[in-house]
Parts: sequence; C-alpha cells; structure tokens
Amino acid sequence: MISEDVIQEKAELTKINGFEFISENIKTCIFTLGSKFTYKGKPNDDLSIFISIKKRRYYFVISLNEMIHRRFRLVLIGLAKLIALLMVLLLLGSSFIGLVIYILK
Repeated sequence: MISEDVIQEKAELTKINGFEFISENIKTCIFTLGSKFTYKGKPNDDLSIFISIKKRRYYFVISLNEMIHRRFRLVLIGLAKLIALLMVLLLLGSSFIGLVIYILK
C-alpha cells in the first residue's frame, strides 16, 4: 500500500463470480478479493468485490497479401546473404589459388 498507516499482510483472489465477453474486444470479470491488513494498528479482514472491464486496444490483423509479402522479403534477404557469402568465398578462394601459384613459380 502507499500509506504508512496501512500494512498489507495478505491479498488473494477468493472467487471468480462471473466472466463474460460483451463483444469481440470487450470482456468483463467480477471477482472477490480477500485481504488482511492493519490500519493504524487495528487489524482488518475484508472481502471486496471488484468488476474489471478489459478492452482490446490494438488489432493485429494481417492480410494474406501482407503475409506473402513478408515471407517473400525474408526469402529475398536470405538469398542476398547467401550470394554475399558465396562471393566472399569465391574471392578468398581465388586469392588463395593466386597465392599458391605465386609460391610455386
């Protein structure tokens, strides 16, 4: 708790009284919370009932075209990395062969 007068000993979910989907994006939950605390030296043991309303704020809907575009882009990036690696290997290989020919002459 925020106040120095209150010392929280225990807080636990005692019972879920109800749970309901109002729409695809909004849901409610009614629950009972049991708590033990001391207020200014006086012990308290309370049951409180809460109503929680949750609303989804962000929608992550990806169309089929976006999924194909993302996968195609990943494939292109993978191919570009592979081509770059092959070019480096070719450069190193040709340098190594050139060094071997130079040493053998």
